[in-house]
Amino acid sequence: MTIFDYISNILFTKKENCFSTVDDEKQFSPYLINRWLSMYGKSTISACDIANKYTQVFSNKAECYKFLSVIFPKVTQKKIEYIKKKKTEEDDANFLLLAKNKELSVREIKNYIDLLKS
Repeated sequence: MTIFDYISNILFTKKENCFSTVDDEKQFSPYLINRWLSMYGKSTISACDIANKYTQVFSNKAECYKFLSVIFPKVTQKKIEYIKKKKTEEDDANFLLLAKNKELSVREIKNYIDLLKS
């Protein structure tokens, strides 16, 4: 099973037992599931807050899966859009100019800026 199968089972179909093999349980990641479920829409955000607080309490992943399937409401199926951070063209242009002037790569410039911020 993939992460999208787990999301589909939690939000859309509400299947009880989806861990048929040991590998299925190994592939289940509560952190990634919560991250994708929070991107579904406004109806799942409050349930994600509750899930983030209590997913560490469970001793195994099957209990965590049951908790997530109970806490999230059954919703209509739609495509979940992945939220990406928007890049600005000005930042890239500034990095390129600075890299050219200092004869460094853009990656090195970004690393130096991150180092100076911390």
